[in-house]
Amino acid sequence: MIYNGAKTVFDQSPRQDIVLFGDNLDLSFVTGEAEHRSLAEFFQKKYARENINVVAPVGLAAVGFVLRYRDIMFREDPSCFAGTPYMSFIAWTARTT
Repeated sequence: MIYNGAKTVFDQSPRQDIVLFGDNLDLSFVTGEAEHRSLAEFFQKKYARENINVVAPVGLAAVGFVLRYRDIMFREDPSCFAGTPYMSFIAWTARTT
């Protein structure tokens, strides 16, 4: 739903240099540090040739994954998050820092 809303807005934009990429992490199928790292490396390779300006993970699990592995995947790109209750995000960051 969030992706579709963003796509609608970008599709209506007069700017032609905006491209929206969408992916599903399927984190429920990935267990352990080695598999998570492998998934992060996959995304790094997949998007290495793209000019990514913003990363917007949706949901607490995706936010956590992107923040944990951003040095592998999107080192230079700013991240924002969506679809995550603010207090859940604060609780998650308290557990991981």
